[in-house]
Amino acid sequence: MKQLRIIFSLFLLLFLLVGCNKKDTSAPPTKAEKESSVSEMENNQEELRKKLTNYESITLEEKNEEHEVTIEYPKFSYEPLDDILSSQMDASFQLQTSDDNEALFEYDMEGIQYIFTTSFKKPVITQDYVSIYFEDYQYWGGAHGMSSPHSFNFDLKNDRIMTIHDVMKEHSTTLQVMSEMVAQKLINDEGFAEYREEPVTADYRQSVKSETIPVEENFSTFTLSEDGITFYKQYFSLFPNAMGIVGIDLKWLDVDNYMTSEKEEASNTNDSFTYQNDDYNFVLTLPSSWEGKYVVSKGDWNMDAEVSYDFNFVHNGEVICNLFSINILNEDVVGEDPELGMMTYIDRKNSNIYTYSTIPEMPEEFMEGGKLENLQDMLVKMVNDDVPNIIETFDFK
Repeated sequence: MKQLRIIFSLFLLLFLLVGCNKKDTSAPPTKAEKESSVSEMENNQEELRKKLTNYESITLEEKNEEHEVTIEYPKFSYEPLDDILSSQMDASFQLQTSDDNEALFEYDMEGIQYIFTTSFKKPVITQDYVSIYFEDYQYWGGAHGMSSPHSFNFDLKNDRIMTIHDVMKEHSTTLQVMSEMVAQKLINDEGFAEYREEPVTADYRQSVKSETIPVEENFSTFTLSEDGITFYKQYFSLFPNAMGIVGIDLKWLDVDNYMTSEKEEASNTNDSFTYQNDDYNFVLTLPSSWEGKYVVSKGDWNMDAEVSYDFNFVHNGEVICNLFSINILNEDVVGEDPELGMMTYIDRKNSNIYTYSTIPEMPEEFMEGGKLENLQDMLVKMVNDDVPNIIETFDFK
């Protein structure tokens, strides 16, 4: 019995010693441990980035008298990424060479060789993501074929596809901001100047608005870079088909600055004032910079309108030219769905349709050599930048 007690005591002592020496895993990691873990993770991501830069180009190809299909894509020897990408490319290849491909079947019947190619630009590879731009080309006879863009964006930290919503969340922005900034590029960028009139017409602005509606469909094809994002689209209503696919670049710094300026503008209530129309009970918010530079008068120049309210530019007490007009059309006269021509729809109430129109061209006084040449930039800003913002504030009191 005494021997048993001794054994039990030794066992208890050993248990206590082991328990005292056991590391307390419930204790939070120290600062040094955290930094070491982050450093190790960054090293691993950098090693992966270096590995991915040594990709090889894979070609899927089938050529015969009926069709010629060639698909090229990169292989990175990184299974989570390659599995998804190769699956997409294989599916595309199978579709394009299959008898179920309606385009292939149709043009084979007409004796025209069907051509389909997929090519890619050099991938952008960082520690966080891989971003690839692809361009498909289809030819089924005629002078030229048709190109269409698509992209592949892969999150290396989570091993999954990145959507535009993931990117917006990462950069604390929205599709609405992307829409507004892309629209501004299309309206103001010198690269597109040859495709629009100066000052920019209401029709062009309306087409831009339609092409840049903030929905995923308009912004789903994109590539990423270290300092920005590029959206790809063929703007059929703005540019000729020969222009092909257009890439619009936005820098993240510009996005941040844009959002900051929007917040400052929204919070500064002293930078605007209200115009109120008592005849038709609508209101507009105008920027304070318009104070003393405009007058409103009724116009009967628009044969389709019941009345037009013309906002005219004033300089030194003299009315110079029209800036924009609010036109009220009556449904009983023009019908419920009239042809608006140079007017742009705003709203409707009761039997009235509210539209607006802007000055169609730069007046001679503001052209080079004109007496108001020095005010040209001011007029352009008022018509191109201010008027669309004013129209957005249209409401009924």
